[in-house]
This record gives sequence, C-alpha cells and structure tokens, in this order.
Amino acid sequence: MTSDRPAPNGEPGPRPLLRKGLRTVGVLAAMAAALLVARTALAPWAYPLPGRPSLTGYWQGRIVYSPTDSRQILLRIRYEENCSMACSMTGRVKVCGAGRNTAGDLTGDVHTWSGRRFSLYLHLPAARDDMRIQTLDGDWYGDAVRMRAKVDYYDAAGTWSSSQQPPAPGAFGMRRIDGGHFDAACASG
Repeated sequence: MTSDRPAPNGEPGPRPLLRKGLRTVGVLAAMAAALLVARTALAPWAYPLPGRPSLTGYWQGRIVYSPTDSRQILLRIRYEENCSMACSMTGRVKVCGAGRNTAGDLTGDVHTWSGRRFSLYLHLPAARDDMRIQTLDGDWYGDAVRMRAKVDYYDAAGTWSSSQQPPAPGAFGMRRIDGGHFDAACASG
C-alpha cells in the first residue's frame, strides 16, 4: 500500500511523482490538440476534420486542346507550411500525351478560406511548336475538381506571338488518385 508521505530519504513518495507525470502528459496532450485545432481552423483545405477530404494530394484529369489533341494532366498538391501570412501550395505537375510528355513544379494560392476556389501556376519547361499550360484556376468539390486553363502556344523557334494564340481550352474535371498512379504516369500517355 502506498501513501502520500515522503519516503524515508526525504524524496516524495510514488503518488506525487505519478501525479506530476500525469499532469505533464495532460499538458502535452492539450498542446497537441490545440495545434491540430489551429491547423484545421487556419487551413481546412489542407488539414480537414477527420473523415473530410483535403485539396492536397494527387489529382488526374484530361485537358482537351483540340478535337485531335487531348492530354492527361496529373497534379501533386502539397500545403506549403513555411510561409508567413497567406499560405500557399506547392507540388509537381505532369502533362502526358501527343508524344510530348513533360513535368515541372507548381505553386498556388487559395482564394477562399475553405480552399474551394484556388489557382495553380505551372512551371513547365519551355515548349517549341506546342502548347504550354501557364495557369489553372480550380473549383474544389471534395473528391472532384473543375479546372480552367490558360495556355500559350510557342512556335517552332520557341517564341510567343499574340497572333498565334489559340482560344482557351474548355473546362475539365479532375479526380483524386493515389501516388502510385502519379509516379507511373506518362508511361502510356
């Protein structure tokens, strides 16, 4: 049987140590819970409540440039935690098809607190005699995204001319995929 009396050597008995340990664990648990609540409150699109989807992750869709040219587009969106005010997104992009597979980085911003409206800025290699996606504006609906693209055409010399620019492609949908699909993309176009 234990008591609250000090041990013969003047050290506190087992119960005060147990209480101190439980108190420390309780404080640490409260701090962790506060951090999780703050993350969800500040960026619900990146840190949703349990059971809710997030905008971050892997996405796949098909952009149609013309009736004879459509390409698969894949995104990996991550939350950029190293920011001071308006936190943004970073990630990777792959565009596959028409014998012109390409990959690059992306950055982006959310336009609403929930992340429902957002923009992505694609940093793809220079195109020659091809289209290059500059930006994607999206509307996020859980496990689906509706995208609108701004594309530029670069001639065979790699130059841009306002008289050669095509109309913007139509809006297209994207769906959530897993990382394995993203990693294997562009193998079949």
